[in-house]
Amino acid sequence: MRPIESHIVPPGTARERLSDYAHRVFQSVPSRKGMKKAIKAGAIFVDGRPGHTGHWVLPGQRIELMPPAQAPPKALALPLEVLYEDTHLALINKPAGLPTSGNRYRTV
Repeated sequence: MRPIESHIVPPGTARERLSDYAHRVFQSVPSRKGMKKAIKAGAIFVDGRPGHTGHWVLPGQRIELMPPAQAPPKALALPLEVLYEDTHLALINKPAGLPTSGNRYRTV
């Protein structure tokens, strides 16, 4: 997985907690609370390892913001009659009242 943003702490940087420093550096996380949640969720890495809110940032360290992990969508077992199927096309007999778009869960 590639980082969204990456930053190397410059020399002469004062000692500071990771949550505070990363909040100033990464503009894509707008709040301190959001940054703490990102760190606890494992989205912030320091020198290739998951960061912790109590970690002290040191000059020369590489801090990376990874994309949030997304859970796969829930699959609903729908009894559908398959009329035809090949590698490029599928024809199903959709029951009346079952939406085909606009709904993330109960849809074909």
